[in-house]
Amino acid sequence: MLRNGKYHYLHLDVFTDRPLTGNQLAVFLDAQGLDADVMQRIALEMAFSETTFVFPAEHPTTDYRVRIFTPRTEIPMAGHPTVGTTFALAHAGRITKASASIMLGLGIGRTPLGLEWGGDQLDSSSHYNLGKRTTRQYSVECSRQDLAFLKIRRLGLRVARWVPT
Repeated sequence: MLRNGKYHYLHLDVFTDRPLTGNQLAVFLDAQGLDADVMQRIALEMAFSETTFVFPAEHPTTDYRVRIFTPRTEIPMAGHPTVGTTFALAHAGRITKASASIMLGLGIGRTPLGLEWGGDQLDSSSHYNLGKRTTRQYSVECSRQDLAFLKIRRLGLRVARWVPT
């Protein structure tokens, strides 16, 4: 089911230190109201290798439920969307430097991720060795049930430095 409204997402370049050169990932940080069929159609529309959808935790021992979709199917786990979603959560302030780890509920079950911080930013160089990350923020505007009317509206370009230089 699709509720009318906007679904904001972050567009990340994962595993790179330069904008527009990494593995692209769309992260919908507030996916409540989207069912599997709609998430699948959004992932097809995005046409990235994976798109993630973040929900409140389904289990008391996890922090968030994350569903991962390719353009053709939902998958239980994949590395770049798991790491990228963690950085998106940090970028959005959903996890803070007070957190040494996060427990995601993925399709394969509870998945722990250790976190290291460089100041107020999640530090990718020491723990994941991923380099800098770039992020662009967009919004999906859904005014009808049929995704044929899906409009992707760019809100602006935001480049985030994940590792202090």
